[in-house]
Amino acid sequence: MLGLPSSTWTVISTVSGVSGVLLLFYYGMPGAVQTGGRPLVVADATPEAKAEERRNMMLGYLGLGLTIFGAICSIVAAYS
Repeated sequence: MLGLPSSTWTVISTVSGVSGVLLLFYYGMPGAVQTGGRPLVVADATPEAKAEERRNMMLGYLGLGLTIFGAICSIVAAYS
């Protein structure tokens, strides 16, 4: 299926799945409460904190996407 052998799909699946889980572990799930870069009790946030929160959210979505892509690759490997 799709021109690649099953072993290649398995390797792609494992690498993307593990990478996605590591990103999710380090940066967190993207559905967390967005604070605008500030703690929930403090009213003002620095631009650096906002940028860090945005980076963490984007890398969380990347990790989630890689994990889903890895699962899809596993399904493709099973049928190729």
